[in-house]
Order: sequence, then C-alpha cells, then structure tokens
Amino acid sequence: MSLFSKFTKGNHTEKSIYPWSQRKLGGTSHALPRFGHGATMLDNQHFIIYGDNISATSLSTSGDIPSPRSFTTINSMGGFVLLYGGEPINTGEMWDPYFYVLHTNSRQWSRVRTKGKLPSERASHSMCISNDGIMYIWGGHYQRKYLNDLCAFNVKEYPAKAEWEFIAYENQGPSPRSGHVSVIHDNKLYIFGGVNANHLYNDIWYFDLSTRIWHQIAAVGYIPAPRESCAAAIVDDTIYIFGGKGLNGCELGDLCAYRIKSKRWFMFQNMGTPPSPRYGSTLTVVQNKIYVFGGECLTGKTDDSSHVYILDCSKIKYKSESEDESSNVNRVNGQPEGFTDNLATLNDDINPVLKSPQSMTRQLVVSPHMDLNRPLPAIIDQKLNQPAHSMETNNRATLGDSYRALDSSLKFKRESTQPNKPKITPPTVHHLDAEEKKRLSREIVARDVIINEMKKKEQWWRTEVSIARHVRGTSLEEEADHALLMSFSPDESDDNSEKLLLFKQLVNVKAEIKKIKTNVSKQTESLSQKMELAERIRTVALEEAAYYKAKYVALKTRNYNDLDILESTRVQVLEHRLAQVYDEKMAKEKSVLQSQSQSTHDKAARLLAEERARDAQTQSEVAQEAHQQALENLSALYEQIIKAEAKGRSDALVIADLSNKVAQNLSIENNRADISHAHIEMGRLEAANIKSRNEIASLVQKLEECKDTEMNLRILLNEREEAYKESVLELEKAYIELELLKNATSHTKSQTAFK
Repeated sequence: MSLFSKFTKGNHTEKSIYPWSQRKLGGTSHALPRFGHGATMLDNQHFIIYGDNISATSLSTSGDIPSPRSFTTINSMGGFVLLYGGEPINTGEMWDPYFYVLHTNSRQWSRVRTKGKLPSERASHSMCISNDGIMYIWGGHYQRKYLNDLCAFNVKEYPAKAEWEFIAYENQGPSPRSGHVSVIHDNKLYIFGGVNANHLYNDIWYFDLSTRIWHQIAAVGYIPAPRESCAAAIVDDTIYIFGGKGLNGCELGDLCAYRIKSKRWFMFQNMGTPPSPRYGSTLTVVQNKIYVFGGECLTGKTDDSSHVYILDCSKIKYKSESEDESSNVNRVNGQPEGFTDNLATLNDDINPVLKSPQSMTRQLVVSPHMDLNRPLPAIIDQKLNQPAHSMETNNRATLGDSYRALDSSLKFKRESTQPNKPKITPPTVHHLDAEEKKRLSREIVARDVIINEMKKKEQWWRTEVSIARHVRGTSLEEEADHALLMSFSPDESDDNSEKLLLFKQLVNVKAEIKKIKTNVSKQTESLSQKMELAERIRTVALEEAAYYKAKYVALKTRNYNDLDILESTRVQVLEHRLAQVYDEKMAKEKSVLQSQSQSTHDKAARLLAEERARDAQTQSEVAQEAHQQALENLSALYEQIIKAEAKGRSDALVIADLSNKVAQNLSIENNRADISHAHIEMGRLEAANIKSRNEIASLVQKLEECKDTEMNLRILLNEREEAYKESVLELEKAYIELELLKNATSHTKSQTAFK
C-alpha cells in the first residue's frame, strides 16, 4: 500500500510550455517501480496506489488487510477507498471474490459483507463509480476464462442493501476480454481495447446505464492500434488513452484522445518529453492534470522508472465542433495561456498554421479522416498504407468490430474516397530526436509485418465467409418458410379442420416441389456441363475451320507470305495454349502437393491432440480416484467423530451419576472410604473424558485437513477437465480442417482428371 502526494504549487518552480512534464519521486518510500497496480485520487493533494509486483508499506493500515495482488482496481468515494479483484501474487493462494473498503481517517481496512451471489473472481477488469454512488465492474479474466458480465453494487445504500446486482443486457454487447479500460460519462459506461485468448481489440463501446443497451461507436480520426493493459482517464468530455501492450507483445508509448461529442480520435505530436513505452501503468486525474504512475518499461531509459509524468490538459485546446467538421486536418493549439509573442518561432513549432496543401509544418495534434471499409461484421478488411514521409487524409472513417487476431492478423485497407486530396508532410528527420526516430522505425517495421501477414490470410478468410453466408442464407430461408406455413390459430388446429388438411396437403406439395427442384437442378447441372463441353468443342472446331479456310485461300491465291504469317500465328497460338495448360498443370500439381503436405501436418497435429487428450483423460481419472479416496477417508473420519462424540456423551452421563453419588456420600460421615473411592473413580473418568476430548480435537483437525485436500483435488479436477475439453475442441477443429482439405483435394483431382 502506498500513499503518493502530488506536487504542490511550491514544487512547480519550472514552467513548461509543453503539456508533458516529469518529476522524480522523492522520499524514502519504495513506491516505484511497479506495474499492474491501481491508483485513485484521494483529494487535491494526494492519491492512493495499491498492489503491484513488489511490496511497499508507506502507509500503515490495519483491519482486514487485502492479500498482495496485481492487476486490481481501486476507486475513491468521499473519505473511502474501494478495492476489488486482482490476481494473487503469492503462488498457491486462492482468488479473492470480495471487495474491501479503506477508511482514510482511521487507516483501517474492512471487508464488505454481502448477501446473495458473489461475482466471479477476476483480474485485469475495470471499475467505475457513477455519480449516484453505484460501483460497476465489467470484464476481466479468471485464470484462462474471459468475462463480459456487468456487476453493480450500490455503495451509498450499504449496509441497508448489501448485495450485488447482475445487469442483464438488452442486446449483444462486447466480446469477453480483459486488460481493457472504462470510464463513465453522462450516465454512459465507455469500454475500449482489451484482449482475450484469440484477439486484440481497439473498438470502443458505450453502455447506456438507463436503457441497458450496448452501442458500438463508429469513431473517426486516428484510430489507436489494438492494445491491452493500457491506462485511461477522462477530463471534461475527452478520454485520454496512454500506453499498453500491442501486437506481438510490443510496448506502446503513444497518447490518444477521444472526443465524446464529435466521436473523433486524436493523436499527439510535439508534446514535450513523453513517458517511455510501457504497460500496466495508471492515469490519475487531479483537477486538469493527469499523473502517469508506474508501468512496465523494458525498453525505456534506466532512470525512467522512478519518474512520475504529468500531462497538463489545460495546455491542450481543441477546435470547436463546427471547425472540426469543416476541416480535413484537425489541429490543436498547444500554446499555454499567457504565452507572449516574443517566442514566435518556438510557438510556430507547437502550433503550426496550414499555409498550403503542399507546405505543412509540424503540428501538435492531427486527426485525419480515414475510410475503414467493413465487409464483414467480425472481420475488418483494411490495408495500412502510410509511408515514412507522407500521410494521406481521407474523407470519413467508420469503425466496425475493430479487432485484430494475435496470431493471424487481419488485412487492413485504407483507401481515399477523394483522389485529389492534399497531402500533409510530417515533420522532417532533422526535427526528430533519436528516440522518436527509433519509435517511428519500429512502427513502420511492425506495420509491414502486419501487412504481409494480412495478405497471406486474405483468401482463406474470404473462403470461410462465403461458406458461412451460403449456410446462413439456406437456414434462414427454410426457417422463414416453416414459420409461414405454421401460422394458423390454435382453434383451427382440430384434426378435421379444413385449414389443417390444406396445410398438410401444402406440406406434401412443397416436399414434392423440393424433390422435383432437386432432380431438375441435378439434371440441368449435368446438361449444362455437357453443353459447356460441346460449346468448347464447337469453338475449337470453328477456329480450326477458319484456320484451314484461310490456309486454303492462301494456297489457292499462291500468297505464300500470308501462308507463312498464318502458320507462324498458329504456332504462336498453339504454343501460348500449351504454355497455359502447362502452367495450370504445374499450379494444380503444386496445390496438390501443398494439400498433401498440409494434410500430413494436420494428421500429425490430430495425433498429437489425441495423445494429449488421452494424457488429460488419464490425469483426470487419477484425480477422480484421488478424489474418491479422499471422500472415503472423509467418511471414515466422520464415523470416528460420531463414535467419539457418543463416547463423550456417555462419559458425561457417568460423571454426572458419580457426582450425585459423591454428594450423597458426603452427607454420611461414617462412609469416608467410599467417598475416597468415588473421588478416585471420578478422577479416572475425568481423565478418560479429557482423553476423549483430545481425540475429538485431533479428529476434527484431521477432518479440516481432509477438507482442504478435497478442495485442492476439486480444483485439480476442474483444471484437468478444462484441459480435456480444450484438447477435444482442438481435435474437432483439426478434424474439420482435415475434412475440408480432403474435399478440396478430391475436387481438384476430379477437375484435373476431367480436363
């Protein structure tokens, strides 16, 4: 737990003309470096940081202290700090499904006791608190399971209403993911980015908390690259996104802004000294300043991890909405207030003026219009076409399901809808420092790799989508016909009703019509093939007849020059046809070899998946046997405990009886020998009772140990079952791909044999 004090006015002796500035964190606390933590503003002078990959105890707390964890979320409300979720740092520790409250006045933690069902344990989720005091939790992951549920807890009504609310969506929302960011603005929950097992996202959604409907935003401008583990903060109506982890695990260091009113993305340049690329950091808003704290920075500077970066949003001024719509390139005035005119040269670098379409100096924020064509609901067909020294501006940009696959990136396409648009020249190489040059070169290389991978996957995606469309269209047509035929009222469903008889006759007629159509289609298909073959033969015969006719005319007229030309032309045509046939043959042979090689690889993969499935099944059986043995041991311990309790009760009855006898013997003065004997017997029975209680305590301890063993075995069994299910799914996927390849190979062979 760390308490970080922001820099007061006395510490800001240096005035910066740029929005970005940095300060080195002082004091003796070990608050930095760290990543995967959570941060929230406490007041105008402090904010709270909790959790990370190391331990720090700058603020001593007591009570129900949460266990060490990473990728957790915290938020503040009044004099309280709320903490929920996170992945345990200590190995073997259970995930915590509860959330905790820190009382900042007493510095005491307390675990919130709730009623009813608890949300699933999670990490890398998002937490926001609305103006009416409701805490919203969305997304995250638990081990290898990704979530997209939305849970709400009314903090203001606690403890009168201490239960979670699981919000049901009215429509389809974002796909399950973790590592995303979320903010609340105008009673709407905004979601950006994230990752799951297969995809990395850069789409933006908002959830209307009143109507409970998800909306995907078709944003325009500079769409950020897909990322996860980034940080976000909202200032006024602008959402700022910084850092994160992009494709192939590369760290990102760009700052992006999303204007909610205009639904437009902005990128920034010439903002001063920005933080190094990092992920797992936090953005905390204090008045109009955003504090960047922590983060994992493997490629940054050596002393960069001990600095706190500050983004002064008051120095970033956007153009009005009317000017933003009428301009092709959006610029932001980076000049701070009260800046005098004697620094005109430096001010021109920060806030350039567009003099002509061919002459453009470096600008602070650029938001060109892009055109992202969306042919499919789940796949974006785009192609990045941005050279190192030129950028084209486009008219509009629509964003669909904007995500990319981690292992198979999709193809991006950026096309200009207005061919005569002016080009904007970015800053020259002389104006860039070494760090910016390296970052630009890395981005260009990464984009080239993405483009090559997209080109390789394009044809495969097109084939898959065409098959899916065909299957979907057929099923929808059959369902619509069935619903139309079944539309008669319940009172007409009598067996003797005319409409029911007519319906049965129509069903029979429709079935016969389908059979006739199927037969006709089969016959017409064969006839069409025969007609096509006859037409090809006829065309070849006509060409041969024309050739021999021309040859006859040349011989008849004794025009040997025309005859030579005719012969050479025919030889060229025949050679061209032969070359085409040979190329087709080589292409088909190459395709067959590729299919055979792919089939061999798929067969090996299937065998490997089957072997893994068998191993998982064996491990599952072993875990099941261990679980059964633990249950048997638990039953035996239960029986021993029951016997020990019965023996203890009987001993208690004997002790009570002896106590009564002792009381009677005490009233008789002459029976002292019997009294001493009774005392000895009572002591013996008390010793036996103590021994029985010790046995009961040891048995109870063994019972608790067996319960822990059973819980661990259950967890192991669940993991093995999940591994077994995943192996079965991989096996089915490999089998389906193998069948598709076999069908394609057989189809290719049949066409080759036919030709």
